[in-house]
Amino acid sequence: MRKVFIGVLAALMLFAFVACDNNAPQAPLMGNQIEGVELVSVPDYLYGEKIDPAKVQLNVVKNDGSKIAYTGTELQMDAVTLNADTTAVAVTYAGLTFYVNVPAYEPELITFNISGIKATTISLGASDKLDITGTTVTATYDGGKIKDITEAWFAANDQEINAKDVLALFENPKAGTTITVSSAVLPTEVVEVKGINYTLSGSKTLTVAEAAKAAELSDVTLAQVYAIDDTVKEVFNVGTQNKISDAAIKVVYTLKTAAGTDTKTVYYGTGTSVKLSDVDTEAKTATTLASGDVLIVLQNYKTSYPFSTSKSSVSDILATVKVKYGSESGDVVEIKDVPLTITAIADYPKSFKAVKVKTTGEENTPVKTVWTWNEPIKPTDFTFEVNEWTAPGVTYSETNKAPELEDAWTATPEKIRENTQKNASFPVTFTYSGYLGSVADKTLTASGTINVDVPK
Repeated sequence: MRKVFIGVLAALMLFAFVACDNNAPQAPLMGNQIEGVELVSVPDYLYGEKIDPAKVQLNVVKNDGSKIAYTGTELQMDAVTLNADTTAVAVTYAGLTFYVNVPAYEPELITFNISGIKATTISLGASDKLDITGTTVTATYDGGKIKDITEAWFAANDQEINAKDVLALFENPKAGTTITVSSAVLPTEVVEVKGINYTLSGSKTLTVAEAAKAAELSDVTLAQVYAIDDTVKEVFNVGTQNKISDAAIKVVYTLKTAAGTDTKTVYYGTGTSVKLSDVDTEAKTATTLASGDVLIVLQNYKTSYPFSTSKSSVSDILATVKVKYGSESGDVVEIKDVPLTITAIADYPKSFKAVKVKTTGEENTPVKTVWTWNEPIKPTDFTFEVNEWTAPGVTYSETNKAPELEDAWTATPEKIRENTQKNASFPVTFTYSGYLGSVADKTLTASGTINVDVPK
């Protein structure tokens, strides 16, 4: 008998341990019995709303009259949709299923008010929409109670209506004018529910705007550059390569379309995707635009404006930048008054030569004729002449006169090395680091010869 009692006790302890390890409520093994589960409180629900089990208060009722409070979540209540005056909803306690009747109300009236609508403008575009976000929706139920159902309503219904349907209620509204609309503009597909009454209230004043653009151009900048993909692009203040149209221009712009926002960098001066014109040639040039092309239209200068030594820069250029988007026959968007500065550079040497040793005196006596060991080689002892000048590969000059050379020379070697053999044509390399156009840190070199004599 003792062994049997110990065995039963062990079984009870094991059952109690398993029960404690389970989060769900457990029925007692002895004592009070569970009679059922009762509904204590529940939010007011309308037809079509789902139960939030966490907000439902329940009691587990025992046969001795005691009660234990739980939420619907704790008793595994289903988040069912309520579409009747009462709905039996299952809950679980200690492995047993009980049902509680959850009430719901059929709305007696739905009210829409657009006074708080966030939109401030309405577009004239035939395909444009009016965003009615800010419209409030309330339900009247249970003999006069009112509940805000805005969030639930618009979770299932669109918050945009056709702008043209609203504008049709007014006589030819113009861009820049204002109109006051009432909730009566809400179409029936937004507000009407079969079998439910509804009312409309409130009004909103809106400014009539031009049709929304299919594309928008913004953040446009223009800047002259002197090289594109390592190719030098220079405009000069002399010669014939001296016009605004000879300059290279960097264009950075942002284009926003239905497909998204795209920022691009393109260049005038290479290829044909960027074109340059002025107000006199714009119309003709615009006809050549293909999809994705950019057109720079000078508003206050001609593209043929010439630079000169007395006018090497213009900093007050204003341009209209146009971008064609879409198909070949697509639309063009533009932005005006984009500033641009173009600066021309002076002629510079392309190559030079060391002509001869400098001479002086009435009899044209050479200053220096022979060098000996360890004697420095000074560029100032030589005469240099420019062979070619201006941009690489091209020769331009308004006077056909070579540019002046600066005193910016170095000689290699810098002096005659000891033990150098006597030589009447000892080679020397001269490096010129004076002004050489727009390319930074540029140098030119040329070779010369000198006479070397050995010390006696």
